[in-house]
Amino acid sequence: MTEIKRFVLLVHPFFTLINDSQKDILKITPLDLIQRNSAFLLGRWGRAINQAAKRPDTFVIIVRPVPPKKYYPHTPPSPALLSLGVEKLGRLLGHAQRVLGNRLLMVNDAIDPYEPFLLNEIKSRGFSISPNWTAKSFGEYWNDCVNYQSDALKRKLPRSRTMARFHTIEKLPGLSLIQPTKYFSLFSNPLLGAMNVDLRKHVRKRRGTRRKK
Repeated sequence: MTEIKRFVLLVHPFFTLINDSQKDILKITPLDLIQRNSAFLLGRWGRAINQAAKRPDTFVIIVRPVPPKKYYPHTPPSPALLSLGVEKLGRLLGHAQRVLGNRLLMVNDAIDPYEPFLLNEIKSRGFSISPNWTAKSFGEYWNDCVNYQSDALKRKLPRSRTMARFHTIEKLPGLSLIQPTKYFSLFSNPLLGAMNVDLRKHVRKRRGTRRKK
């Protein structure tokens, strides 16, 4: 039985593209920039999944965004952005399934802290959970969904000796989006950009600055 020592939690990837009416987003950020930055974001999340795949003791949980009708039955998303979000989400989830196999668990909408499904499913796949497990989380949105789902995961898993001191899951702001109205243009980490910034060029510029130092 393989012992899981580390959990990676990705919350609601591409939620805004799939679920929001996106009126504010398109006012703030041009469609071509959203397309470029969505590819950038897919790459960042994909690399995080690849890193987890290289460690046999790491288990990944992805909380998928729910269909748009649940939140916006009368104001459907922009067809262009919905199509983009569905395509990027499909590529991300497909890649995760290929590289992680049975070390990937996908949950719709939210982790229910009162249902035994998650823990039972992990054990049924032949995994045990280390008493010193750690976890990292990221996704959308930093101040709400990522925090709530991190807390739900912490309540679902056995109390960790490592976690007992800090009482929290380590969240990664550099991989998380913040406000839906600033989607793809402002990350939780302010160093990653501001309004209408091409994130790829901005990160390359930051890397060049660090090398000069």
